[in-house]
Amino acid sequence: MRPLPFLLPVFKQGRPAWLIQVGLTLYDRFAGSDGLPGVRWLDRSEIAHHAPYMRSERVERDLRAAFLYADAQMLDDVIVRVAARAATRLGVSYAEQTRVDDITPLGGGYRIRMTSANGVQEVTSRLVVNANLLRWNVLPRTVCLLNVGTHLVFSPEVLSAKPKDCAATLMQHEDGRVVFFIPWEDKWLLGRTERGLEGTPDRMDCPPADETYPMAFATQHPDLREPEHNVMEVFCGARTIPLRQRAPDVGIGRVRSAWIQVPFDSPFYRRTFDGDASALSREAVTEESAPGLFTIYGGKFTTYRALSECVGDRIAPRLGCVTPCGCANIVKCG
Repeated sequence: MRPLPFLLPVFKQGRPAWLIQVGLTLYDRFAGSDGLPGVRWLDRSEIAHHAPYMRSERVERDLRAAFLYADAQMLDDVIVRVAARAATRLGVSYAEQTRVDDITPLGGGYRIRMTSANGVQEVTSRLVVNANLLRWNVLPRTVCLLNVGTHLVFSPEVLSAKPKDCAATLMQHEDGRVVFFIPWEDKWLLGRTERGLEGTPDRMDCPPADETYPMAFATQHPDLREPEHNVMEVFCGARTIPLRQRAPDVGIGRVRSAWIQVPFDSPFYRRTFDGDASALSREAVTEESAPGLFTIYGGKFTTYRALSECVGDRIAPRLGCVTPCGCANIVKCG
């Protein structure tokens, strides 16, 4: 993690400034003493310093207020390596570039068949936790939205300012959707469009329409230099968002016969949502899909330690452990 300031402009067409300030103040209070500076109100002269990519004419014409608050940027690849090293100190083993081909009930547990460059391997386990989100064909008990977000990566040359010297910005497009513009690994990241997943997670791509929306934003709001010619990469990612609704009661026999091989065609997964998908809670739901087999839906990478504690507390009694899970007390490896 590394600190990353966020600038939040409030324009005439948006929410009132006092409401934004109340929300950010509560954000600070709930964050606790994390060592980051608190939220503060910016004057117009400070905006050009923190976000030189903001169009000056729009700032002069439409800006009602601007706030600067502190957040942190997660380096996901580093976090994974750190977590893996910490786990090995506790006796955990892990395998990379390995595909799980089959999980079969076996007595009071499961037999798992895996394939890697070293060939096929079988292991047995009393419990299985599926944290692979969309890459597993499990029918959820909670209805989930299959959601896709698309992002554009711009080269450093799209701005004269250096990414490391700038704050990130959250801005609202004309249709009400929030778009972020973030300094990211010495480049610039802009996102996101949100839509329902078309097809299945293993055959996902970014259709041209998904690029059109963020590009239209990039040419209208931030003052970028030839954004169309400075796009380095376009990528999209899918996730499940639990809708906190019970899955429809369709009968076990019908489920097995109709959807067990094509779960993403079932009514348990939705492709559309009547409302703002970005306003839905990202809080994870953990289900026991089968006896001893737990599946995680939703959640955010940044909350992986808290989520690990919740899952650990559920499975610990099954393994005869009486001590509560203490993920927060584990010393992290650098």
